[in-house]
Amino acid sequence: MLATLAPFMLVWNSPVVLLVGQAVLLAVAGIPIYFWAERELGPLAGVAFQAAYLVFWGVLAGVIYDFHHAAFAVPALSTALYATMTRRNWLLVPAVLWAMLTREDIALTLIALGFYILVVQRRWILGAVLMAVNAVWLGALLGYVIPALGRRGPLIGTGRTTRWVPVR
Repeated sequence: MLATLAPFMLVWNSPVVLLVGQAVLLAVAGIPIYFWAERELGPLAGVAFQAAYLVFWGVLAGVIYDFHHAAFAVPALSTALYATMTRRNWLLVPAVLWAMLTREDIALTLIALGFYILVVQRRWILGAVLMAVNAVWLGALLGYVIPALGRRGPLIGTGRTTRWVPVR
């Protein structure tokens, strides 16, 4: 995901590009918040909800102090929540795929979202598929991808016989 900021580094070779990119990503995440609140409560409430998000200390601190690669997940999750609440599956699928590519622990959030879709919205197939796909994704990332990137092979075995198998 960080490679998406590389073209901007060609234009302006500065670490400030990371902070500006992060600020843009966090601001873009406010758009689905506005759309949902405007749909449910009206335009004034939409602006109020978006403003509350944008001036929330956690968002401001994330923009001001340091670069956080988790900022790439925020607009994806915001869009996925909007798509879930408005039952727009055509928007949910790309938002979930985008979120899955950002961080490994986002899969846990997406499993919870699938659980919400399954239990509260009673969309059985979509919720179950979302939970299963992200459980498999998390297992693959933790069991194979991350160890392979760390020059350690996949985790083999269980219990006391668990060992790392070197990548060849």
